[in-house]
Amino acid sequence: MNVKPQGDPRQRLYKLLNVARRELRLPEDQYRSVLYANGAKLVDDKWSASTMSIPQLEAALEQLKRLGFKPKAAKVKRFSDWRRPRIAKLRALWMALADAGVVRDRSDRALAKFCARHTGVAKPEWADSQGLNKAVEALKDWARREHVRLTP
Repeated sequence: MNVKPQGDPRQRLYKLLNVARRELRLPEDQYRSVLYANGAKLVDDKWSASTMSIPQLEAALEQLKRLGFKPKAAKVKRFSDWRRPRIAKLRALWMALADAGVVRDRSDRALAKFCARHTGVAKPEWADSQGLNKAVEALKDWARREHVRLTP
């Protein structure tokens, strides 16, 4: 699935050109000559990217790529870091209940089904803070009812 970047394409290209200039450590005059070669016009005695069309900006970026610039893809997180410890807590409680013989199926699929009943979403990674807390508290209550000691 191809997702188009959000925002103004011109602004995105300006940012990429500046990142390329910084990463390639191009002197100002060499960077401006790349702009000039791709259609920039003079503004305040400098060849300016703001005078270029989008195809011209793309051509300048391609020229910088030929000089060695390698744009990096934005890093995408599967889910926010704040969820990791809570999900780990859920798994630890689930395993403790399984070790005590209270939970029959110790798989992540079974835990996800349990969480879905308490959070309203199919996976714990999709739950909000309130839903995760509700699921943790439900497991703690279950452990209390079954007299399962959770702390060492």
